[in-house]
Amino acid sequence: QQLSGFTSDALFRVHWGGAESVWAVAVGAVVAVLVWAWQKNEMPDVARARARVWLFAAAGILLAYAPVLWISFSYARFRYHYAPSPYLGLAAAMACWLFAGRRGLRWVPALLGGVVAGFFSLNAVADLRQCWIPQSEQHRALEARLRQLKDLAPGDILVIAGTPFEIGTAQHFTLHSSVSADPFVEWATGVAPLEVGEELRNVNGRPVLWERHPERRISDAEIARTHVLVSTEGGRFSSRDWVALETHSGRFRLLPLKGTTLEAGSDQATFSRDQLAFLEPRIYFPR
Repeated sequence: QQLSGFTSDALFRVHWGGAESVWAVAVGAVVAVLVWAWQKNEMPDVARARARVWLFAAAGILLAYAPVLWISFSYARFRYHYAPSPYLGLAAAMACWLFAGRRGLRWVPALLGGVVAGFFSLNAVADLRQCWIPQSEQHRALEARLRQLKDLAPGDILVIAGTPFEIGTAQHFTLHSSVSADPFVEWATGVAPLEVGEELRNVNGRPVLWERHPERRISDAEIARTHVLVSTEGGRFSSRDWVALETHSGRFRLLPLKGTTLEAGSDQATFSRDQLAFLEPRIYFPR
């Protein structure tokens, strides 16, 4: 249902119009002609052949879906749906084949095959354009921004906040995994080792680095060698100069990130949100 492209909760929307519609019509026409022509060929023992293909398709669907459901741990990881697709295609072909040999109904499988092929062409284009391409563009923007980072040294901490876990069917394959985040950032920047987190959190007025799996409290001294990038609207990334930690009184304590300094004594001062308003684009506010 979520992969259909038509329902209100679909992960992408199928649109009619443009070059993709012409392509879908062309694909549907080719498939319809091939199915029509294929039905004219006489096949020996059609019933037995059908049974074998049905069995193969059913076994393939089962064997393809079982690992997907196990891997997902009760979460529908839509990127794995490509695994059973060939077998679902065989099952659809079998549905067309049911009409084989019935001269008056040859148009039914041809029409069905054409419509299905055309629809899945539109569906695939919508999925790519609205999910995978935007996710790829955001990855490229992040890589480009990482290469521009200055004053980055081995042992530094880098927080990259606001990247979506997924865009439709396209998941973020790097930052949202404790296994791949550090290697990806180290490769992009050419600096290693680095510690990469998805965000900073405010726990009782103290900064905590959240790295998907574990969380760890970091000191003010570590904040001084921390860099923060925030994903903004449109998939761009901007840097921050300070971290503002909310205290129990509802005021904020400013801590400078690497490359930024505070006047002597300012690290003990607290500020209201209104007082920080003019600097807000340069401040990171942990949750």
